[in-house]
Amino acid sequence: MPDEANNIVQLDKNVQYDLRNDTLRIERQYLHCVQVVLRSDSLGERERPQAKSAFIGGAVMELDLRPEGNKAILRTAQGEKTISIIGSKIEPNRTLIGKKRNIIEIGEILRNHLVGKEALRTFLRSPPQERDSLIVSYLDSIVHRLAQEARLLQPESSVTEEMKMLQQREDFAYGKDYTSLYDPVIYVPQKEQGLDVEAHTEKEMRPSARAQRRSNMKSEWFVSSNPIDPVAGVMIYQAQRKKDVDAVDYSGNREEAGQWFKDKAKAQEIVDKLNAAEQERGEALTAKEAQAIANSLNTEEQRKEAGKEAPQATEAQGEKKQPEKKTTKELVSEASKDFSALMEKAHADGKAVWQMTSEDRSHLRAPVLVYKDKEGNDKSFYPPVANMLPAVQHQLEIGSKDPRWIPAKEAGANPDIAIRKGAKAVTFVLFTKDKEPYTKKFFNMADLSGKGVPALSPSPDLRRDVYLHDMIDYLARRAERGTFKDSNYFMMFMDAKEAANKSYQAKKEVYDFSNLDYETYMKARLEAHRRLDAILKADIQTPVPEKDYEKTFIQLLAKEVRQPSKTTNYVIRAARKALNELKWQESHVKAAIKSFVPEAAFDSLARNGKAPSNTLLIVAVKGIEPQKKQEQATVR
Repeated sequence: MPDEANNIVQLDKNVQYDLRNDTLRIERQYLHCVQVVLRSDSLGERERPQAKSAFIGGAVMELDLRPEGNKAILRTAQGEKTISIIGSKIEPNRTLIGKKRNIIEIGEILRNHLVGKEALRTFLRSPPQERDSLIVSYLDSIVHRLAQEARLLQPESSVTEEMKMLQQREDFAYGKDYTSLYDPVIYVPQKEQGLDVEAHTEKEMRPSARAQRRSNMKSEWFVSSNPIDPVAGVMIYQAQRKKDVDAVDYSGNREEAGQWFKDKAKAQEIVDKLNAAEQERGEALTAKEAQAIANSLNTEEQRKEAGKEAPQATEAQGEKKQPEKKTTKELVSEASKDFSALMEKAHADGKAVWQMTSEDRSHLRAPVLVYKDKEGNDKSFYPPVANMLPAVQHQLEIGSKDPRWIPAKEAGANPDIAIRKGAKAVTFVLFTKDKEPYTKKFFNMADLSGKGVPALSPSPDLRRDVYLHDMIDYLARRAERGTFKDSNYFMMFMDAKEAANKSYQAKKEVYDFSNLDYETYMKARLEAHRRLDAILKADIQTPVPEKDYEKTFIQLLAKEVRQPSKTTNYVIRAARKALNELKWQESHVKAAIKSFVPEAAFDSLARNGKAPSNTLLIVAVKGIEPQKKQEQATVR
């Protein structure tokens, strides 16, 4: 619920909505490589460099919803930009939340008739629900992407890039801590629009608020926080102050007192004691005096703890405090972060699924979950598409070609199932009938053996596999063209999912998937990839004989595919050049498209009258008709 004192709705750890100023505020923390260590993944394997990372510094992004109509203002410390928030297109699989250029698209995220800016505002003003975590996560990533594209944020290097840069330093050493190289300040927008930061003083101050307030605290002591486990959200705290209040705030400009605590209240107690001592004496404590006060408090605290533990040990020896159970929201967030970390490592090692050859990718199948119903019968279902990439990536890493997965709990409870030593369960994000997200761990069938392993092997689902391949192909093309953004894996996968969804919607109009033969379609797909490889590898510099139609047309395709356009397909542009500049007959162009264009490999599978080669030719010819008429008029 909104905080009554400051009208803040806390949507996530780093996402909040200011009711009074109708502004969404997102704090983006920067993940940096702070240490490079030598480590092997398994016994006997050669050690290799691996990065250790931590969140240091960042930026606050604000989405101001006060402008009239569908307009909003995206604001950071770098400046601001006006964007639009509109309703998404009405279609069978309507987008709940998405992005096009500088536009945010909002569908029926509240399961009612509201869409666009009105739906977003109502969503933000409502009490946060467990099921909202994915929407908030998407919104966070979309706003970040918009800010990056508008150059409202400083470019971010990936952890892998930073690791390589550290290794090139003259002072580089494995295990050395390079935290001090990074700017710890969290930059906030210049215009706070009247936000009363002081209203938060009785609450835990967020890093951005602390950064603002330090400039007014002069040399006062404050509680500094440091994430030791960003994924689990574990923080440690210490009493610190700035040495030079006029200098840039970084770790070398800090004085410390006392140790680091996991309990923020203990660090706050030291801060209060130090500030009170300085106020009483009218001058600042020396570093030695401050440390002495902190040490005395630590000693007193240890005596208290020792006194508490003695009677507890006699009453309940061996009792251990059970860890607090994580919420669904935390588990879903943790699964998403694990997924991003898995894919980032795979990409850095050159072992990501989209880095496989097109032929190897063609054998991948969408994951299918096998489980037992109440009667003990084996059943199967396909998980949400968000689980496809982490599942097939895990299969690739363990060398499995089996797309079947079984619940880890079922496997562990069955005495007739043996789990391979060292096998790792993968967390899937699933949904209840009410669209509520939850997580569940599964083992791949390749990690299991014994008579209890389910024999059920569902037939391949062509629609699912087409969707999976389209996602991976999209990422592969981005990697080949050098446009893969490894600084934001989450957004890359969102883009891939959106591209696959659009591709599938378009293909449904052309192909009847319910009546297509799986093997026939996959053979056509392999041929399409062979044709695309030939185009991408073609020499575009060496002239070809005028009457060598095959090499000439492939060279035209190769030139056009290297010059992407948002308005026309590269095949259409190549066909128009063949018709206009080379004066080919339409029948020759048609034959060339059918023989060499990747999409034409699916001609025989298309619905009547919707063969891809015919569609491409019709569009190409239609586009040059006005030019032909003009030429004919000139001749007359």
